[in-house]
Amino acid sequence: GIKLNDKDKVKYVAQNHNEGEIVTILANGTSKRVILASIDPKNRYGKGVTLCDVSKPKDLAFVSLVTNPFDFAIFFADGELVAVNTEDVDIEARTSKGKNILKKVAKRKYESLIYAVFAHNLI
Repeated sequence: GIKLNDKDKVKYVAQNHNEGEIVTILANGTSKRVILASIDPKNRYGKGVTLCDVSKPKDLAFVSLVTNPFDFAIFFADGELVAVNTEDVDIEARTSKGKNILKKVAKRKYESLIYAVFAHNLI
């Protein structure tokens, strides 16, 4: 269990054995990979930890536990699709804002936000 305030929401839950990484990508392209071992375990009914600031549900485009690298797709509002590997996302501290993955993987500058990201073995 987790203790939530009235306006708090859980965006992602995964069972893990303190192995692997959590990858997050926001709709504006901000991304990071956080090593699970760098996050201290919490007691039951605790507050948990924040990986990224998500004000609106649509701000979070993708989140996943990664124990083995895999490919996923980034869909843009204009309909373009870009395949990305989880290893392309930079490892960052849990408290960092992250970096814009669009600069790394997009062939052109995108004015539009990521529309949606879907996961697993596309290539």
